[in-house]
Amino acid sequence: MDIREHLITEFKKLCVEGKDIIKIKSSVSKLFQLITNPNEFAGPIVEAWAHIYFPSFFDKYEPATSERQAFWDAKVQFGRQSALLNVKAKARDKETRSRINLSSFDRFLSYYSNANCEPYYVVLFCYSWTVGLFDLTIHIEELLYCFDLLEIPKENYKIEGASEGSFRIFIAPIPEIAKGNHSGEIKKNSPSEFISIIQQLRGNYLSRKKEKRDRLR
Repeated sequence: MDIREHLITEFKKLCVEGKDIIKIKSSVSKLFQLITNPNEFAGPIVEAWAHIYFPSFFDKYEPATSERQAFWDAKVQFGRQSALLNVKAKARDKETRSRINLSSFDRFLSYYSNANCEPYYVVLFCYSWTVGLFDLTIHIEELLYCFDLLEIPKENYKIEGASEGSFRIFIAPIPEIAKGNHSGEIKKNSPSEFISIIQQLRGNYLSRKKEKRDRLR
């Protein structure tokens, strides 16, 4: 059993045990009704929920420190397999948005330049929420995606620039291969192929940006 299959199996067990429900209570009436963006509020809670249960799933589990934003959320070992996990969450009415935001170009370039880099898994849960007078209930409904980043076809990677000059990698549209219920061999890019892909994306992005500036002159 690989890490993907293992996570899917263990999540199903949590659902049977009723551990896929998170209830947060407050003494302040209508507090949760006043949250303007429930998705931004509930998403990090789902990710924290994963840190509660995931350690028991693996032989070794090292979460990222909370003091700073990390490239990965946890380092894990399952038998002889080791990997980095990037845990994400999407609200039920947002799961059809065909995009998964990843990390920065520089981080991926540095990581995959190492010939012995471990697999980098993106694990994405889909959840719904119900707001009461004094409580917020989050139901983690499905492990929607579970994939090694190198399994994503070249044409599904995208890049965009940020105002500070950095570049962000994302997946759009999300291919069927990213779903965690498939079986059989999956064609993977090599680390060097992935680096080549994102370097080309960055080059194309800069070219388009330059052309746009030139047209505005």
